[in-house]
Parts: sequence; structure tokens; C-alpha cells
Amino acid sequence: MASNRRVTKALARDQVALIDVEIEKLQMARRMMLAASHCRCPTLERCACGSMDDVTAELRAFLVAEHAVAESP
Repeated sequence: MASNRRVTKALARDQVALIDVEIEKLQMARRMMLAASHCRCPTLERCACGSMDDVTAELRAFLVAEHAVAESP
């Protein structure tokens, strides 16, 4: 019986970790949408007002880190 509980606890911890990753992605998406709503430029791709600077840097760092994890053995 105790063995089943250990497995359940481990599975729960793994799922919580996955949920935390998804929450962070959603929070980043929210920050991006808020920044986009404050941008005064004709297009976000050519944002010059600075509204997108922080979230663009954050997204780049996230993608680099995610890519590094995907490539690790």
C-alpha cells in the first residue's frame, strides 16, 4: 500500500511541475498582451516606443532556455 502512495505522490509532484510551467507560459502571454495594448506603434514587429522591449527580451530568454533543455541529453 505504501508503495502505491509513493508512486501517487511522485506523479502528483511531476504534474504540479508541468502545471507550473504552463502557468509561467500563460503569465508571460498575459504580460505580452498587456505590453502590446500599451504599444503606440503602427506594428508590433517594428515597435519603437519601448512597450515591447521587456517582454521581447523575456520571451527570447525563455525560448533560449527551452531550446537548451530540449537539446540536453
